Amino acid sequence: REFVDYYTRTLKTVGKIGYMAPQTSNHDVQRPNILTRNTIDQLKVAITFFLTLKSIPFIYYGDEIGMKYNPDAPEKEGSREVFSSGFVNERSGSRTPMQWTNGLNAGFSTCAPEDLFLPVDTDGGLLTVESQDKDPDSMLNYVRKVLALRQESPAMSNTGDWEYVSDPDRPYPMVYKRFSGDETYIVALNPSGRKVSAGFPTLGRAEAKVFSMVGKASYKVGKVSDKVDMGPVSAVIFKMDK
Repeated sequence: REFVDYYTRTLKTVGKIGYMAPQTSNHDVQRPNILTRNTIDQLKVAITFFLTLKSIPFIYYGDEIGMKYNPDAPEKEGSREVFSSGFVNERSGSRTPMQWTNGLNAGFSTCAPEDLFLPVDTDGGLLTVESQDKDPDSMLNYVRKVLALRQESPAMSNTGDWEYVSDPDRPYPMVYKRFSGDETYIVALNPSGRKVSAGFPTLGRAEAKVFSMVGKASYKVGKVSDKVDMGPVSAVIFKMDK
């Protein structure tokens, strides 16, 4: 509810004079791939959230392939900050080189690995552009698919409208609507490790067609209410047809 209230209020405040601009991460903020949030499905759920809001999303370099935050990266140029609460922010962990290929230093440099300013971590070659480019199920191609939808669809663009439809006091699943004119999409997210469902007043559409899906999910259209059922760690974008 805190997010829904804040985001809705901010959209009204911004109005037509500008856009919100969420970031997947940045040089001072830990990447989504960190600690126990590290599987491709978990990262796809997170990126679905970033890329389907009414906004201009910023993808920090490497997050489109799921690059890791490296908590063991050496301190460089004052990158380590200790807060009064005791929290330590190791900024270097988000500043490691872009990982292009499966070759030396992930294609970033031809120098000796020990001479890199910060180290690379390709997770055995999985987290490179080269390894993901031809894989239809990769993180990279999932990001490309959702970005293409943003480009092609008025409802999913940065000017399409946004409305939360599930109960904000029951955070999983998170279900919201993107719409413009007669075009409507439903985005449903379940980052948790359990099955969840949500009901909400019917959208009055005849069918919900899957545009993209991570994990398992289904949509039931009803006369009074619609329902979304989702498996653990899942995200789905439904195109609502008349």
